[in-house]
Amino acid sequence: MNLAEYLNSKSEEDLAEIAELFISSGKFASKDFINSLSKKVFIDIPSLKYEIEYFAISYEKYIRSGRRAGSKYPPKIPIQNWMKFKGIPLQFTVPIQRAIATQGIKSFDFIDYYFTDQKISDLSKGISELLQKDLTQTIKTSIE
Repeated sequence: MNLAEYLNSKSEEDLAEIAELFISSGKFASKDFINSLSKKVFIDIPSLKYEIEYFAISYEKYIRSGRRAGSKYPPKIPIQNWMKFKGIPLQFTVPIQRAIATQGIKSFDFIDYYFTDQKISDLSKGISELLQKDLTQTIKTSIE
């Protein structure tokens, strides 16, 4: 397995585990968030730079940081999508928006919860092993 394959494999695992964490935490409100999870892997071998960038739907910031009490009304469409998913009649849209605006929403920083020091250490170890293997192979090839 090369570095690109490793990073793609690990980032796919991350997305699946983040989706599972989100569902198991009871924060699962609709499939919009989970379906929006994606990633992009960047690798620049000559400079030994690599990056995994994760993406999610725009309201992900409210999931991670919550919404303070006394804030403005949340957008109508995501609330209505959630209501449809939960089977709540749409006539309750404004009262639910008002409740969220006045009471706020508790945060769930799933990124910090998921990407622990151990997770990052394991990823770094795997990358180091692959880079060492790739470098050794490159040196052997250039000598022959």
